[in-house]
Amino acid sequence: MKLYTVVLLYPDYLTDDFGSDLYVWSGRASNGESAVEIAQGHAIEDCEKQTGCTEASDFRMILLLLGDIPVIGDATGIKKNEMRKTS
Repeated sequence: MKLYTVVLLYPDYLTDDFGSDLYVWSGRASNGESAVEIAQGHAIEDCEKQTGCTEASDFRMILLLLGDIPVIGDATGIKKNEMRKTS
């Protein structure tokens, strides 16, 4: 099992800011396809608690990375405490 990071795009019917709302999951899976399916499962579980959505496949994969890659910024902004100065 390898470690993956999956970035999913929220479906347009669940957000007022389509294209900016992302769901990020990191975890172990046997392959990339399984990682995406697992991430979609987690996304739908979290979504059902909040809004009652029902289709995991509505969360579209926009990025699949090998490893646990921390996301420090997205379309909504950059997490200030995660920025590092370089010289």
